[in-house]
Amino acid sequence: MDVRDPARLKEYLSGVPKAPGVYIMRDAQGVVLYVGKAIDLRNRLRSYFTSSGDDRPFVSRLPQELADLEVVVTSSEREALILENNLITELSPKYNVNLKDDSSYALIRIDMTHEFPRLEKVRGLPREDGALYFGPYDSARALRSLMSFIQRHFQLRTCTDRTLTSRRRACLYAHMGRCDAPCVGGISSQEYARKVEEAVRFLRGEHGTLREEVTARMEEASEALEFEKAARYRDLLFALDKMAEPQGAVTDDFTPRDVIGVARSGWFVAFAQVVVRDGAVRMVRQHITEAPGIDDTELLASYIYQYYRKSGEFPERVVVPFLPEGRDVLEKSLSSMAGRRVLIRKGSKRDEIMAMAMRTAHSKSQLESEERPIEALEALAKRLKLRALPHRLECYDISHFQGEKAVGSMVVFTDGQPDRDRYRLFNLRSALGGDDYAALREVLMRRFARLGEMGWDEPDLIVIDGGRGQLSAAVMAARDAGVSIPMIGIAKQRTKGTSPPDRIFVPGVKDPLDLRPGSRELVILARLRDEAHRFAITAHRRRRSSSRLSTRLTAIPGVGTKMAARLLRRFGSIKKLKEATLDDLMEVEGVGPSLARRILAGLAGDSKTFD
Repeated sequence: MDVRDPARLKEYLSGVPKAPGVYIMRDAQGVVLYVGKAIDLRNRLRSYFTSSGDDRPFVSRLPQELADLEVVVTSSEREALILENNLITELSPKYNVNLKDDSSYALIRIDMTHEFPRLEKVRGLPREDGALYFGPYDSARALRSLMSFIQRHFQLRTCTDRTLTSRRRACLYAHMGRCDAPCVGGISSQEYARKVEEAVRFLRGEHGTLREEVTARMEEASEALEFEKAARYRDLLFALDKMAEPQGAVTDDFTPRDVIGVARSGWFVAFAQVVVRDGAVRMVRQHITEAPGIDDTELLASYIYQYYRKSGEFPERVVVPFLPEGRDVLEKSLSSMAGRRVLIRKGSKRDEIMAMAMRTAHSKSQLESEERPIEALEALAKRLKLRALPHRLECYDISHFQGEKAVGSMVVFTDGQPDRDRYRLFNLRSALGGDDYAALREVLMRRFARLGEMGWDEPDLIVIDGGRGQLSAAVMAARDAGVSIPMIGIAKQRTKGTSPPDRIFVPGVKDPLDLRPGSRELVILARLRDEAHRFAITAHRRRRSSSRLSTRLTAIPGVGTKMAARLLRRFGSIKKLKEATLDDLMEVEGVGPSLARRILAGLAGDSKTFD
């Protein structure tokens, strides 16, 4: 996303999710400047463009060099940390070179081809050498703690292969009960293999089944009066319950694969392609396309074919959230281009890498759909046959609970984006509770009365949250006020069928307007309607909550509605009022010592006389 325009940058940053992840900064030529991680992507990226006191040298050069931003959303800070390391190694960013250690994170290696395997700490990428690898672990202290735990409770050897074959007496670890001394025949290879299997299952996170088997062996040992052995199993059970679940194995599947996430927002569809090689995430590529009205399965097939034909890089497996159209033909095409078999498989929603791909695709599509509103306004003007581009859109909604505490909301979009400074709320005065038509008329009449005032410019299009009835009430209000402004209504589809989920009503036209699902114009209208609904609901709930608080206060002798309002304005909540002292209360206009005591007693639920 081009961030050289300050206005677009500000809008982009407001749409970045408040979630952990990795961000990639590029210049105008696409050269990667910097790769970083964040617990909160939005706050971290915003800090680059404010006077935050970041004195790193490259930050001061960003305004001149930065042209493009890209984010990858992860499920945790740790996942972001490891992905950051992999991307730095893969991309060699300009400003990470002197800031980051290029060494890889540590792994645990178990050579399963050996008669008596041991745990080894290694660095680098896992190899296809018959060994099992677990990790990577970003904390050396956590890794040492984990290895110590396994060796203590599963009694695996720590010595080298050379020491194992040359030792004639058991070592100190054996005397301490932390090794079964395979070097001097203290345990058979079969029994040792069983302990290795238990350790592997522990590393894989299979704690439930492992705990059941250890419990069974403890009970068997106890019944056989082997109390020392039973005690060791008891200690292992206790340790399993206390030990946090470690990271899962990353090398069960060394198959080179690309995991593709797909997400649609409006007429934009985003693809996030997570490249997995040697059991680790090596790269995350993101693509966006504009595809209104095209089925996602067809779009995914087209993306896979075009991308791999152009790149010429073929994994052995392509993992997707749903199967693309013509999967068999697509597999044959990819296999033919690759010169070997390429499979397309549906991934599991519970898979962490698939979850990362889907989160990143969703974030990309959301950000992109909010970036090109003018195109949507042009399509909307054409579809509604407006004389000019609707730069200012206003949407109205009514919210109430069983007719009580009704409020009306006015939401404004300027050039397709929320203009929150111009949002307005109307506490209904004359309309009877539950009469949405009368409520709309009151709100619009009050709005039209302020046309031309500061912040109350005339809208280019008014959107009513409702169907024909609500739209008719709005049209009548405009007619009575003597104004002529284009109006439409938008209502959710309630019946099953082929029509779109939202129906657009135009004054004087019987049938709703036929707008294609996912079309630009329908998306921006739906966003506007949803924002008006959210704003009205929030205000209504706030008003009801304030009313309940006020009622509790007015139940206290001597406290009327005006006094209750003054108290709530001063303290903000009942909780703060309860914590106030007599002196605090007497700072409020009209509150003397006697009333202050009644207020505190009333809020405390004291049944004694207030005086």
